[in-house]
Amino acid sequence: MGAYDQQQQFWISYRSALLGDKVLQAEMTGALRELHRRYNSTVWENRFVCGGVAEQVIGSSARALGLPATNAGKTNQGYDLELAPGVGISIKAEFAVNSSVTLVNTRGDAENRTWDYATIFVLSERGIGYADPEILLDATTRTKDSIHIKVKWLLDFWKANPGWVITSMDIPPKSTQPSARVASDAISWDILQDFPRLVANFKPEV
Repeated sequence: MGAYDQQQQFWISYRSALLGDKVLQAEMTGALRELHRRYNSTVWENRFVCGGVAEQVIGSSARALGLPATNAGKTNQGYDLELAPGVGISIKAEFAVNSSVTLVNTRGDAENRTWDYATIFVLSERGIGYADPEILLDATTRTKDSIHIKVKWLLDFWKANPGWVITSMDIPPKSTQPSARVASDAISWDILQDFPRLVANFKPEV
């Protein structure tokens, strides 16, 4: 057995089921489009939130398709979607058309860190695809603080192996319009419900 057999089988099942469900595809792209409208990641504090929402969109869609998947990024350093105890998939969303995707933030410890998690990539204007270190060998580059994968390498791999990508979904890019909200406003509103004078004087950023 390969190290990523369970993750690869999950992707095969996920891709097949999702391609047959146009309504769910539309919900996913609609949710991501609304995410960009409300919480444009050009606002710095919204960036992690946008990535977290993308993780929830993938997890929710998997469960909608009847696949066992639990969002687990809160308790795991390496993966965001748990398929079985100790078996997971990382989710990396890139909503700008950049040349690379950051896989691992090494924080200066690049010599000892590697890309060792299967990954689902959500890439604006390119689709949703899968890769892991077993099927895409020697595809990463390193800087002092991170490990990257070049988008070109992903696209070339998926072009040659279309079973690992869904290109028919129109993954929207981040908005060019000003963000309607910042993430801390939503969290503040939630917390301040328990504090009457504060919530009465709450004003979101504009």
